Amino acid sequence: MKIKYVYIISVIFLIGFVINYIASVGVNIWGLNELQQINDRYEQSDISYEEYVAQQHYDEYYQPKIDSLLEANPKAAINYIDKVISKYPKEYFLELQKGVAYYKIDSFETANIQFKKSMDKNGREFPRALGYSGWALAELGRYDEAIIELKKAAEVNSDYIVDMAMVYEMKNDIPNAIKYYQLEIENMKNLNALRYYKDIEYLTKKVAELKKS
Repeated sequence: MKIKYVYIISVIFLIGFVINYIASVGVNIWGLNELQQINDRYEQSDISYEEYVAQQHYDEYYQPKIDSLLEANPKAAINYIDKVISKYPKEYFLELQKGVAYYKIDSFETANIQFKKSMDKNGREFPRALGYSGWALAELGRYDEAIIELKKAAEVNSDYIVDMAMVYEMKNDIPNAIKYYQLEIENMKNLNALRYYKDIEYLTKKVAELKKS
């Protein structure tokens, strides 16, 4: 009887050992696979391994926290972004997000400075920063400057056409507001009239109202 119990205990022990071994092998394989993925992505880049690991840390740790702070507490986001900039001084997107934080607390002049700084650091003007800059200027009542920025953004990304129309409307330049709303309507029809039918319907009504005014 005792021999039978010893046998059962031995079998249970052996099964437990095998399960733990398989689990540990699985973890090691997962870790190796993750490391291999990192190495594969690194080999496709043109930066040093240290720079690549730092960029991965930025993407996976700092960026999600910044996104969260921008939603919950823009003032705290500004201080946090400054700390991250000290670690990643070449990251132009941080300047853009700092501008967004200032925009959210109605510091439009400072926000615009940050958007310009982001483009300077990037070495070129790009639609997102131009769009933000346009809206910061519009909030300051500098409509002509805002439209210039938005036109440059729209040359690359047609989504900014409707922004131009809105700023023209804010400026009380109704003919140009109608012109660009109609252009946006045509763009949406060409892209996918069924998908954008609600937007098309809304802008069509807006144009009709502006024509009556």
